[in-house]
Amino acid sequence: MISNQRQDIIENYIAAYNNFDSDGMSRDLHEDILFENIHNGQVNLKTKGMADFKTQAETAKKLFKQRQQKVINIKIKDNTAEVQIDFTGILSDDPANGSQARAAISMTGNSIFVFEEGKIIRITDRS
Repeated sequence: MISNQRQDIIENYIAAYNNFDSDGMSRDLHEDILFENIHNGQVNLKTKGMADFKTQAETAKKLFKQRQQKVINIKIKDNTAEVQIDFTGILSDDPANGSQARAAISMTGNSIFVFEEGKIIRITDRS
């Protein structure tokens, strides 16, 4: 039963992400949430705590005109879930981010969700 609850929490988080809903993304996060994004083996983003996470989530919303994470597979063991994700996105029209407007991004990655006290306490995205 706990496994199903954790899967529901992850699916709700991803649905909120896809809908640019920062409050929905934060709903099931622990106050001490640690978020890391690792690309090509390098940590390129790290937040600690709910306030940092929400600030980053709001900033990230501005980078994309459209974005979608699609769950390919979820493996849950004890308090950890490994999620295979396909990501697609279209960059916003903001030249300040150094990218071409409307450039499409597509990648596959893994997200690790760690739970504590019924909430997500850590998310590690790897691509």
